[in-house]
Amino acid sequence: MASIEHWNRPDVYASWDVVFLGGFELPGVARVEVKIESDLDTKKPKGAKQATIADKGDKPSKVTIELVLEDDGDLEKLQAQLTNLRPRSKGAGRAPLEIVHPNPNFWGITAVTVDDVTAPHPDAVEGWVLSISCLEWAPEPVKVDSNTKKKPKGETDVGTWGPFLDDGVAGSGNPVANDSALNNLDLPDSRAN
Repeated sequence: MASIEHWNRPDVYASWDVVFLGGFELPGVARVEVKIESDLDTKKPKGAKQATIADKGDKPSKVTIELVLEDDGDLEKLQAQLTNLRPRSKGAGRAPLEIVHPNPNFWGITAVTVDDVTAPHPDAVEGWVLSISCLEWAPEPVKVDSNTKKKPKGETDVGTWGPFLDDGVAGSGNPVANDSALNNLDLPDSRAN
């Protein structure tokens, strides 16, 4: 987890109002919220007094970025970054974007994928308040090859024992040194064969 500085200091406070997404500073004043959820499966059998909980890991964390755009400069900066937020070319996938902000970075969230953008009508007093919903990005899990051959029962694996070999008694698991293995060791001349 990243360390962060307390927000209630004049030299740090402004860093909480700025967010970088995909290497670009998003315009306006930013407010970033993080929601971290676990995938817990709770079941309570009939007649039981307590429920059982099965932990199925973590769901992708949700990061919500709220931007308040106030002037023409903010609008121009946003226009220049629309392709990051919403890729328009055919077949364009939603690539993960690096996020730099104290809140998500504190929780270990460094890359997100934009899920949706909410853009209500601008207000003359409050400006244009946009909401960008993101999901924490994680690489796709590596598929495990299910076609790996299993060893017949009783066959042992030498593995990385180096100079040791199985003593030949099936299932004993007793490693013993053999003479040829000792010749490969760096021993004083008096002990080598």
